[in-house]
Amino acid sequence: MDNKKLPIAVTITLVIGLALGWTIGKSGSPSKEGLTNLKSPEKLGSCSAGGSNSLEEKVLKIDERIYTFQELPDNLKHTLFDLKNDGHQKSLRYYEEFALRVALAKNLNKEAPLPPMKDLMPEMQVSDQEIKDFFEKNKNRMPPNSKLETMKANLSRYLKNQKLFSWFEKELKGLKESGRLEILAKGPSSPKINMDLKGLPSVGPKNASFTLIEASDYLCPHCQTVHKEVKNVLEKYKDKLKFVQVNYALRPNQDSGTYIRGAHCAQKQSEGLFWKYHHLTFERLASPEAKDAKESAFNTAMKLAKEVGADEGKFKTCLTSENSKTAILANNDRLSKVGVHSTPTFFLNNKRVIIGPEGLEKALEKLIQ
Repeated sequence: MDNKKLPIAVTITLVIGLALGWTIGKSGSPSKEGLTNLKSPEKLGSCSAGGSNSLEEKVLKIDERIYTFQELPDNLKHTLFDLKNDGHQKSLRYYEEFALRVALAKNLNKEAPLPPMKDLMPEMQVSDQEIKDFFEKNKNRMPPNSKLETMKANLSRYLKNQKLFSWFEKELKGLKESGRLEILAKGPSSPKINMDLKGLPSVGPKNASFTLIEASDYLCPHCQTVHKEVKNVLEKYKDKLKFVQVNYALRPNQDSGTYIRGAHCAQKQSEGLFWKYHHLTFERLASPEAKDAKESAFNTAMKLAKEVGADEGKFKTCLTSENSKTAILANNDRLSKVGVHSTPTFFLNNKRVIIGPEGLEKALEKLIQ
C-alpha cells in the first residue's frame, strides 16, 4: 500500500498514535486528480516490493571481478529487495486506481474517451457536527491552544480525504470480490535468508513442512496489532507450522530493551514461561491502560513475570545483568545480518512474507497449502 503522506502544503500536524500518522494543512483537499496520493491507514508497518532479481543476475563489476546478486551479502540483498518491493507496492495503487477508473466509466457508459478520475469521484460532504466531534475527540493531540474555528477548514479537508479513501477502498473491494479485478503484476522474489535459529524459542512440530520466523518488538504498535493474527495462525496451522520468535529491540537501551530482556529472562527459566510472558506482554502493552501508565518498564516487566509464575528473584537478577543485555544485542545482530531493519518482519521457509492490507493470515493462506 502507498505509504506517502497526504499532499499537504504546511501548517498543522496531528498525530494520532504511531500506527496512524496524518497531516492537515491549508491545501490538503482530496486529490480529485486521483487517489494515489491519499495516505492509506495501513494494517501493518511498511512492507516493500518491485521487479524481480534473478539470483544469477550480474549486478556489478570491480577490478575485473563480476558479482551476481546471489553473491551479495544477505543484508544487502534484503535491503535491495525492500527497495524494489516498496516500488512494487506503490505501483499497485496506480494499477488499482486505473482499474477503478475503468470500472466506474463502464458503469456510466463513458468508456470512450476514458474520463479523468476527478469526473468519476463523488463529492464528499462533512457536517459541522462531524468536525466538532472530531475536534473534541482529538484536541489533546493537537497543537497547544488550538481552537475549533481556526482548525475548522483544515479538519474539514482532512475528514473529506478520509471519506474519499474509505469510498475508494469500498469500491475496490467490491471489484475484487466480484471477480472483475485481478492485479497480474508480480513483485520481486524474496532472496532466501540463512539465519542461525539455535537457542531461539519455538512452538510447533520440529519437522514441520513450514517454518515461520517473526522479528518483533513489544512496543511496536504494528507488532501489537499483528500479534492477534499470529495467535490465530498458530492455531490454524498447528499441525504443519513451526513458529520461531526473534525479539528485535528497536531501542535496546530504553523500555523496548527492558521488555525484551524480560522475555530472555523468562526463557532462561523455561521455554513455556517465555511464551506466557511473550503473549501477556503483547496483550498488556497494547491495552489502552498501558498507553497512559506511568509505571517504569522495569516494574511492569517484574509484574508480568510474577503473573506468569516466574521465580521473581532469578528474574530480577537476570533482568539487571549484563548477560541479558548482551543476549538482546546478539539477536539484533542476528537480524541485521539478514537485512531486517524494521518490525514486524516475517519469513516463511527463509523467504520474506509480504503483508498487504489484508493482513498476515491472508498472506499466509496463499503460501501454506
